[in-house]
Amino acid sequence: MTDKPKTILIVEDEKDILELYTTILTNAGYSVVSAEDGEKGLLKAKTEYWDIMLLDIMLPKLDGLGVLKAVKDNLDTKNKKIILLTNLGRESLITQGFDEGADAYLMKSELNPDQLLDEIKKVGG
Repeated sequence: MTDKPKTILIVEDEKDILELYTTILTNAGYSVVSAEDGEKGLLKAKTEYWDIMLLDIMLPKLDGLGVLKAVKDNLDTKNKKIILLTNLGRESLITQGFDEGADAYLMKSELNPDQLLDEIKKVGG
């Protein structure tokens, strides 16, 4: 009997990046759920099953830090693992993300498939 694959919730508004991450993760054996803005991401975080969230910081409707705070403030999801994604090298945003409960962060512009998979494995995937 094999274990159920981990489910990754990707909240990313850039369609090409969302498709790329979905392909990489699916090919690696993960199940993927996605949302293209912060409001939809938060709704899926509350209503769908997931193990790890890949969360873009810059999102329409509700930014990633707002999603992160809401997820971490919810008793049902507060212990879930969240990896922030950003193209912004702003230390203050990254620090704020960790203060709000993020488990890791990745720079999208420097990310290759192996790094993405390695970071997911590090946080529990």
